[in-house]
Amino acid sequence: MEGSKLNIRLAVMVALALVLLTASAGQLFAMQNAPPSGPDTTASRERTVIEYQTIPAARGGLYDRYGRPLVTNRPGLRLTLDETRLRRAEDPAGEILKLIAAAEADGVVIRDLLPVTAPPYEFNLTAEDDLRAVYLEEFLARKKYEPMDADALIARLREDYGIAPETPAVQARKAAGVFYELELRHLFTRVEPYRYIAPYVFAQDVSMELVSVVLEQGIAGCVPEPFTSRVYETEYAAHILGRTGPIPAGELEYYTQLGYRRDDIVGLDGAENAFESWLRGTPGRKAVEQTESGRVRDVFYSTEPEPGRNVYLTIDIRFQQRVEEILEAGILYMQEHNGELMGQEAEAGAIAVVDVRSGEVLAMANYPTYSLSSFLSDYVSLRDDPLRPMINRSVAGLYSPGSVFKMVTAAAALETGRITAGTRIYDDRQFTRYPDFQPRCLIYPGSHGSINVCDALKVSCNYFFYEIGYTMGIRPIREWAERFGLGQSTGIELGGERTGYIASPETAAALGLTWQQGLTLVASIGQSDNLFTPLQMANYTAAIANGGTVNRVHLMREAKSYDFTQTHAVESGGVLRETGASAATIDALRRGMLSVSMERGGSAYQEFGDYPVQVAAKTGSVETGIDRPINGVFVAYAPYGDPEIAVCVVIEKGGAGFRAAPFARKVFDAWYELKDERETAAGENLLQK
Repeated sequence: MEGSKLNIRLAVMVALALVLLTASAGQLFAMQNAPPSGPDTTASRERTVIEYQTIPAARGGLYDRYGRPLVTNRPGLRLTLDETRLRRAEDPAGEILKLIAAAEADGVVIRDLLPVTAPPYEFNLTAEDDLRAVYLEEFLARKKYEPMDADALIARLREDYGIAPETPAVQARKAAGVFYELELRHLFTRVEPYRYIAPYVFAQDVSMELVSVVLEQGIAGCVPEPFTSRVYETEYAAHILGRTGPIPAGELEYYTQLGYRRDDIVGLDGAENAFESWLRGTPGRKAVEQTESGRVRDVFYSTEPEPGRNVYLTIDIRFQQRVEEILEAGILYMQEHNGELMGQEAEAGAIAVVDVRSGEVLAMANYPTYSLSSFLSDYVSLRDDPLRPMINRSVAGLYSPGSVFKMVTAAAALETGRITAGTRIYDDRQFTRYPDFQPRCLIYPGSHGSINVCDALKVSCNYFFYEIGYTMGIRPIREWAERFGLGQSTGIELGGERTGYIASPETAAALGLTWQQGLTLVASIGQSDNLFTPLQMANYTAAIANGGTVNRVHLMREAKSYDFTQTHAVESGGVLRETGASAATIDALRRGMLSVSMERGGSAYQEFGDYPVQVAAKTGSVETGIDRPINGVFVAYAPYGDPEIAVCVVIEKGGAGFRAAPFARKVFDAWYELKDERETAAGENLLQK
């Protein structure tokens, strides 16, 4: 019975399907063969083409840890060129020249990838222009052009693209550049189903007036489109936030494999690059049915674009601003007021601040720096500046730590049993164990007398560390430097981080140098081939402060949906390694650092002796060559009893380590002055400007 019912139902369904198919076929036949009628007869008989176009997705924003906007989006208009419609025009070159004239009248600067200058025509490729070189080589090969100079190339392009002979040379070069860009779409666009060509964005962020002119003149193939541009809500944190731009040539294959188009915009550096996968949305696709003459018949949306995620960073932008201002003002003050070789030549530096407990970046300042808002217009001067303002010194600047390294040597000696916290060594003024290398203590011809490890850190006695370095050898020193994360990646998400070097025979060989026995003495006080970043040194200081844990430094706090309603990820950092240092060793290092800043005679006592919060610190004065200015390095953490933040200050040509101490004091001032504001912001968890 049940089987009979099932058979009846199946028969009915099949019959219904046949009826519907027959009706559909009849309708389709009637539409294709019916005589033309109505006012749109010609258009309806034209063959139509369906093109699939990409709909850009809005990029996620960047916010500080309390939701203050740092980089957001602003809606705008751009002009793209539809090559299909342009080619159908009676005079495509004439349409392009009209577009160029209208754009330039509105103040738009026309740029393209054709590596030929304005008249007199010359190739202008440099070593940095690998992208344009790749494109030109492929273009010439595909077009089967013989080798030719720039004049001949422009003449050939004028002929191929139908640019009228009477067109002025300057305008002809610009029109040739536009056609060249269109050709590149064929050469470098991924193969997609249907007839898909990546749009050529002629100009971005154009005015409504220019759009009106384009529409009024009916410039063939020029299509106004909505888009979003990046808006920088702060003038600070340029090296942290980073920039967006076209895909670099060396990364084109990588991004293409991820589904990007050649002309997509990506994060180039900073957080924009580090969190590209979160910030980038998913583009939509739409199918456009149009006639051969370019008339749009219908638009079908295949998929809507999905905007990117908003990324919250670990920095507090108010604190970041204060740290940048402290760094700049301090260096300028040193240039004005300090004596020769004691800071007057200070010209650049960096300050890195991390959370002792979590490894979160709280601030990273660099001087000199730059403005993201005016980067393009400032680029040439930034590129040519000998102080290299585009370098993120906090993660890419390598500096000898000087005496800041002495906690490593002390930890190695304590952990290997070479000394105890109570072991006393007499400062004999000049170290004479090597006949051909006899370095002196800092206060030669004076002496620090008989001192233990805490006192040696307090007064930064070189002789003490020469002695323990000599008795240990370089191996334990290198091992403990690695344990504290020096010469290693901090784990920060930003690209361009340099790991630096730890002095050793292997490092010397890798650098093409010869290791000599006496270099162990130099390495034990933080010089020789010891080269680290300010961020590494800040995190090393944090590891001493928190009891021996090297946290992964990180910049991302969480990711939220574009409308802020959902949290997609929360970043907690994690632990890179445990140093394995005993509680007694950590205690000795901490007490030594506390005496540096809080006890009379300490190398930073003058700056911190009266400070209301106990600060543990270490100064480092780094020789950079004979008769050359000394770099100032300073590390510190606070409060001593319940550490919160660790700071590293590096001032190039700063004169001495204690000269960098005032920078750190002002950083601590800013941290405590902003405490109430931080607690309020954290409690409210509101978006605020």
